[in-house]
Amino acid sequence: MAPVKYAVAIGGGEIRRVHPFGEGADMSAIDDIIRPSADAMFDDLVWWSTILTGGRTAVAA
Repeated sequence: MAPVKYAVAIGGGEIRRVHPFGEGADMSAIDDIIRPSADAMFDDLVWWSTILTGGRTAVAA
């Protein structure tokens, strides 16, 4: 496990837009709202994956 600084939070209004019991819109309808935090979260995950993979390789050697 690794700590991540960013998360993707989908608020109530956005959930209503994409939930089948609400408007049932495609997730792309809220893309502009969640994209910045999703990009930051995935960048953080890639960074941690790179660092931890290098550490595991060094320990295994």
